[in-house]
Amino acid sequence: ENGRKGAFAATALVMGSCPEQEARDVHSSVLEGFRADVSLHPEDVEHISRVVRPGVPVELRAQNPRTGDGNHVMLLQVLVGETSVEQRVLLSLVGSMLSQIVFAELRTKKQLGYTVGGDVSGKSNVLTVSCYVQGERMLPDEVEAQCENIFATAVPHAISNMTHAALASQKA
Repeated sequence: ENGRKGAFAATALVMGSCPEQEARDVHSSVLEGFRADVSLHPEDVEHISRVVRPGVPVELRAQNPRTGDGNHVMLLQVLVGETSVEQRVLLSLVGSMLSQIVFAELRTKKQLGYTVGGDVSGKSNVLTVSCYVQGERMLPDEVEAQCENIFATAVPHAISNMTHAALASQKA
């Protein structure tokens, strides 16, 4: 009787001085013992790009390549990490709100730059939350603090004050 139910995945690791073919034979023998369907070809398997998980915050800086140009660009990107389907849905709702809040606060109200935005997006299977500003009115370190303030206060405030009608319009 086949005791296995549902999808099945097998990964093998052989360490030591075992010849490759012997390791492959053992792997095949185990799969046969489980009566596993091994007809899936490697090109049919979804591959994801690797995303580095830094243990500490990483900051990258570069000079504007145009001499005398007072324009600055600041991109703050937070790696959320691997997420569940529920978290992805919630963050997608936050993403549309974030975009509107960043634009209203940093572009319209404070006029910090001509290119301003915020979003939630994915890199492979990892979600990121971003805020970016391009302009010359404020230095990047000061703009970063503005974005962090939006993440920490403006977005949670907007979520807590959201009406049922506003939530329904976000879902649509």
